[in-house]
Amino acid sequence: MGVSPFTFQLATRIEFGEGYLTRAGAEAKKLGITKAMVIADKGIIACGIVKPIEESLKAEHVDYVIYDQIVPNPRDVHCIAGAEFAKEHQVDGMIAPTGKVRGLLQGYGVRCPVFVVPTGIDLRRFQQEGDPMRRAVLRASLGIPAENTVLVCVGRLAEEKNIQELLKLRASLGSRPVTLLLVGDGPDRPRLEQVAHDLRLEAPAVIFAGMVPPEEVPEWYRLGDLFVSASSSETQGLTYIEALAAGVPALCRADLCLEGVILEGENGWQYHSTAEFRQRLEEFLASPETHEALKRRAAESAEQFSAQRFAQRVERIYQMQLARRAASCVQGVTA
Repeated sequence: MGVSPFTFQLATRIEFGEGYLTRAGAEAKKLGITKAMVIADKGIIACGIVKPIEESLKAEHVDYVIYDQIVPNPRDVHCIAGAEFAKEHQVDGMIAPTGKVRGLLQGYGVRCPVFVVPTGIDLRRFQQEGDPMRRAVLRASLGIPAENTVLVCVGRLAEEKNIQELLKLRASLGSRPVTLLLVGDGPDRPRLEQVAHDLRLEAPAVIFAGMVPPEEVPEWYRLGDLFVSASSSETQGLTYIEALAAGVPALCRADLCLEGVILEGENGWQYHSTAEFRQRLEEFLASPETHEALKRRAAESAEQFSAQRFAQRVERIYQMQLARRAASCVQGVTA
């Protein structure tokens, strides 16, 4: 069955439908692009989806390069690979999701302008009002006592996520009515379960929930009173933003990628040590009257990371770079 063409009227124009890939060359030519970068992953390329784009660009005599090293949850090494690609192909500018990544790229020798634009997400998935009854049933099914405060961590269970630190932090709380809820799966799970055993952590002190369906992720965030993370390997960390959008304040290990994301005392806190983690948690537990304000501010602060805001920022950068190129061409002619 065919797909009817349609257009998203955002800050930039996003077109979708049968035949639209074949228009890439004409659109690139209209924008004055002489060399295009086609960004995809190996799976999309293997499926043949990129082929019509290549043929369209060739037909319009637009030179192009393909970058196929896209991976989910990119790490520092992937940023470095992107930097090498940019240097090799002399791109006009780069967009980084955080100042942390910009610093990495510039430190690795990228000399073109690097603009910081946080990756946008569809906030609507996480902003929908949760069902209190569903939340109560889910908590009960996991064996979480009603009086327990839930520290939720959503993500892949991998060594670089430093989840072992979260287990040790939970162990440091002793018999306090606090549940560490780990949502997700990954290669480090067997080792982490052994760590929990060695620390004498059992349910409901710690719960390994495993993988959950993507459409259910927002309600798992909302099981938490606080979102926690000990990772320092993130280039941006979309889970922080998803948690905030769901109205869950955060308590996370301090990291450069959280600049402008975690607003101290407004939508959460960053910690530098076990002592500081415990201090912030104790303050949170002792002030239940502040929880609603924290939740409200968390949801409000996530608005800057919407897909619409991302599109607006990227469009401004493209317009600026096109204007700069046009001015450069004029100067070349007059010279």
